[in-house]
Amino acid sequence: MKRKSFSLLAILVLLITLVISFPTNKAFATKNVWVEVEPNTYGSTATYKIHFRLEKTLRIHEWIKIIFPPETEFPEEFPEDPALLYNATPPEIDHEERSFKFFSHIELDPDKVGYSDIVVTFPNTVGIKNPSIPGEYTILICTQAEPEPIESIPYTIK
Repeated sequence: MKRKSFSLLAILVLLITLVISFPTNKAFATKNVWVEVEPNTYGSTATYKIHFRLEKTLRIHEWIKIIFPPETEFPEEFPEDPALLYNATPPEIDHEERSFKFFSHIELDPDKVGYSDIVVTFPNTVGIKNPSIPGEYTILICTQAEPEPIESIPYTIK
């Protein structure tokens, strides 16, 4: 009986130790995702600024993907932009997913000053149209360093 009680006690202590040591919050490498939309009126062609903090290095030529709400209207193709860097390729557009995927032309190392707080801007000349129904929306962002999508703080379309 003592041996059985001791075995049960040992198993219980082991289980409690495992539960306590198991992380409950997943540490994300992309944090503080929020969106600015100007104008934020329904059906308008708008400028989108997506802000986020990288906490894992994104190496040169690795991708960042931004997924918009399905109600957002996308351009057929990304407009030619003379501001694109030499040899930089325009983002890939996935109309079904409503996403832009583009590749970094520099290494984004969050340990270096100025390389952790990122803003990706899609000017209104890109042709993204706000959803036609007012409400709160979110975007998703993922990177090659962290392919699991992270949801933004909700933004409002009036």
